[in-house]
Amino acid sequence: MAKIVDFAELGLIKVPEQTKTYIPVSHQELYTRIKEAGTKHYNTSPFEEKLEVNHRGQQMFGSMMFHHGGSLSNESGMNRSIGFRNSYDKTLPIGVCGGASVFVCSNLMFTGDIIKMRKHTQNVEEDLDILIQKLFDDVDRRYEQSVEAKRVLEEIEFSDTDAGNYLGQLFVNEGVLNGAQLNKATKEWFESPVFKDRTAWSAYNACTEALKAAHPMNALEKYTKLHTFTEQFAIDPYLRMLDEENLPF
Repeated sequence: MAKIVDFAELGLIKVPEQTKTYIPVSHQELYTRIKEAGTKHYNTSPFEEKLEVNHRGQQMFGSMMFHHGGSLSNESGMNRSIGFRNSYDKTLPIGVCGGASVFVCSNLMFTGDIIKMRKHTQNVEEDLDILIQKLFDDVDRRYEQSVEAKRVLEEIEFSDTDAGNYLGQLFVNEGVLNGAQLNKATKEWFESPVFKDRTAWSAYNACTEALKAAHPMNALEKYTKLHTFTEQFAIDPYLRMLDEENLPF
């Protein structure tokens, strides 16, 4: 079971010993480097953070949210967000991703692929610097993609049947939602006090709300896969329809 922790608690988790073929990066070091890079990039510290580990602390998932340039408001209703993960049991390479978070509920939207570091071997420190540089070279573009995706999803009307098809695909065929998360997403679709409009944006946020309970081992993959599937299921067909409507006769 995943457990929410703070920075100090990360330091209590034993870091594996270094070997000839394995050089660990501590959860605290990854967090610190990303936070320092983000603070420098945006000229402000993250205003919200979340850290989760599995029951033995062997896998960690975290997110940080930044106000761009120190500004507390923008018209999109979203802030820049960074996701990152690490493992001590060699189950996962270090991975990071950028995107956005929703003001009102801190739901995460990660676009594009996860940037991964190769295995923890020689030159791991240099590789980590390169990984984080790639992240912040790319994060603002990903944020803009998220804002545009939000705009389109808000335009797409979703009936209960559409939502059922969407959630069902994410559960049955895509493996993004497990049974408990499907139930949570369904409840959010019908009862969310925030996302009341019957749109694809509300359905998307029903899922991201459910994914807050995702296991640290696969949280980043589930968020990014959710976005990719949503593009295929809702955004791309909608944009094609608009293009066809605008074709000259």
